[in-house]
Amino acid sequence: MNKVCLLIFISIFNFVYTQNLSYAKDIEPIVATHCIACHKNEGSAPFSLQNYNSVKNMAQMMLHVTETGYMPPWKANPNFSHFANERIMPKKQIQVIKEWIEQGMPKGSNIEKKLKSTQAITKDLGKPDLILKMPEQLKLKGNNVDQFFCYKIPFEIDASHAVKAIEFVPNNKKRVHHASFQVLETAQNAPISNPPYYFEYNDSTSSHPDNDKDFKFLNLTTTNEGIEPEVKFHSGWLPGTSVQRFPEGVGFELPQKGVLLLRNLHYSADPLNGSDQSEVRIWYSKTPLKRKVLFAAFKPKNLDPIIKKDSIKTYIMTLKIGADMSILCMNPHMHKLGKKYKAYAVKPNGDTLRLVEILDWDFNWQEFYRFKTIIKIPKGSMLNIEAVYDNTKENMKNPNNPPIDVFFEKGRMDDDKEEMLRTSFLFLPYHECDEFISLEND
Repeated sequence: MNKVCLLIFISIFNFVYTQNLSYAKDIEPIVATHCIACHKNEGSAPFSLQNYNSVKNMAQMMLHVTETGYMPPWKANPNFSHFANERIMPKKQIQVIKEWIEQGMPKGSNIEKKLKSTQAITKDLGKPDLILKMPEQLKLKGNNVDQFFCYKIPFEIDASHAVKAIEFVPNNKKRVHHASFQVLETAQNAPISNPPYYFEYNDSTSSHPDNDKDFKFLNLTTTNEGIEPEVKFHSGWLPGTSVQRFPEGVGFELPQKGVLLLRNLHYSADPLNGSDQSEVRIWYSKTPLKRKVLFAAFKPKNLDPIIKKDSIKTYIMTLKIGADMSILCMNPHMHKLGKKYKAYAVKPNGDTLRLVEILDWDFNWQEFYRFKTIIKIPKGSMLNIEAVYDNTKENMKNPNNPPIDVFFEKGRMDDDKEEMLRTSFLFLPYHECDEFISLEND
């Protein structure tokens, strides 16, 4: 009899719980945590999920893509390492979405909705303090050839500001392959607002920065003294990259006058004409800047320059770390033949430090993986990168059918004809106790 009563009680409890589900109380916090970073107005995703009606309209699709694991997109292996910007939805939250749909997708009270909306905005940094948009629309050729540009976005603001977060937002999501960008401070009398705003490289092999040529052509130096701009920040964007954000007192200084220089803006080949007018969003910090974020990128040398057709090939890159580093985040990069990626460091004492492992590489989801706390890599450590490339017909992401021989690290960046291996870091010179600094969202 007691067992029967217990079962009845559990059934009643579950019934009451499921009847109380609402968008405002239960669904919006899930969307804010896992979806809103991309699915916001003018975000990187193709539609917004910032209000009840938009979520209701997409609810069945949301359930399908979360149950199948397609969304939220997260390629790093959670059994290898974890990150502050990790997007892995727990099964119990997927079940909440399912039960909410089954109950008719109730909205909930306006008071609840207002409270939760405020939380969602806070988690997503709120509105940016500054948006730097390409001043002229780029016309892209439909000739099945990759295009490469150097593009300046001039700005002049009220005063310099410490920056806590920055986000590149592509306008043409289909064709923007990647963007390497710098924030530059220019002299007060540099005519930065004068055209031209950009020039096109002949091809990827000529797209390496040339300060003398680039700065002069884009009017970034003073007319008389020839003073060159100072680099305040350097980073990049690839498909799938989310907002890059920094802990309190860490970031970079946005000068009063300067340019956001897209030094290597790569557009993929396409048979149709197109256009692009991308932008960069910036959030100011209320805390004075104490430490400047630095950028480093590593690539392999003296490796086999060809991935033969109908083959699976593994490349191994090993680097010795020359000074104590405090790593904030790291970004692996390969093209469409990429299959697996693993990065780890072996400390001088022999301990292994797990960094990132990707078991199913996807060119469309290339993140700057931000660690939960700053990672210290001691001087003398060996950084090891293992990358697997699948150039067979069984690789459904292979852009060539049938497969062809593909050059590796030849110097070009054409994603269908060339393969690459890059590992980039945003880091700080190590300070004592850095490894205890949290990189979780404020």
